[in-house]
Amino acid sequence: MRSAPQTQQRVKPLSIYGAVGFIKILQAIDQANNYRLLEQRFPVELKEVKPGDEFELLPGLKSVTLSTPHTSESLAILFEG
Repeated sequence: MRSAPQTQQRVKPLSIYGAVGFIKILQAIDQANNYRLLEQRFPVELKEVKPGDEFELLPGLKSVTLSTPHTSESLAILFEG
């Protein structure tokens, strides 16, 4: 993202949602390879969600996480406008 032309003028925060534990995994990858993934020109917000969590991805777009039959970490997102 740091070098992508599409993000050079971005100032709006970027929210990244993932299952519980994804922040720890992302940080381990980042530190092991010194990628500096979270060092962007704009704020990056990492948010962990569990089944049943509700949040807004966009104003007026309610999102609910649901468990899936795949693995305990797998989540689906139901969008309700």
